[in-house]
Amino acid sequence: EGGYYLFATGGTVGYNVWRSDDLRQFSDRKKAFHKADWASGDYWAPEVYEYRGQYVMFFSARSKADSSLRVGVAVAGRPEGPYADPLGEPLFDFGYAAIDASLLIDTDGTPYLYYSRDCSENLVGHRHESHIYVVRLAEDLLSTVGEAQLLTVPDLPWEQHSGDWLWNEGPSVLMHEGRYYLYYSANYF
Repeated sequence: EGGYYLFATGGTVGYNVWRSDDLRQFSDRKKAFHKADWASGDYWAPEVYEYRGQYVMFFSARSKADSSLRVGVAVAGRPEGPYADPLGEPLFDFGYAAIDASLLIDTDGTPYLYYSRDCSENLVGHRHESHIYVVRLAEDLLSTVGEAQLLTVPDLPWEQHSGDWLWNEGPSVLMHEGRYYLYYSANYF
């Protein structure tokens, strides 16, 4: 509808949203998502997508059950929300901390979720490492299909400058002229 929406990492409780018509002037802050019952805080990295007539937010938060980071999902009828958690639990739990979810709908309509296995719990030898994975989602985006696939680890020289804590996180995939481009951050995020 000609507007732009800005969502930001929320910290202890949920996410705020701002609206703009020109990307210079923004509305007053509004609460888009208050909290998930399963999460205790660390609300990070929200990404919002229009999908099949609704808006879907993927986000990271800390689980009350085990204090590990998990990916959640929330839905709304409008881009600014309010968003609600339809699952009452994380989107998935593969037994490790996961953050920074990003959605790609492939040309055949198949949804894929890219995310990072967080370095906070991923010890490889003597180093903490974040790794990027992809997992297929069900058509309703509310569950995974099959196993997650490892895509990247911080094994290139330019990714190794941060000592014993190495990051591959914040993945985002774009398609252009038949190719897939994975963008991500490394080295102190």
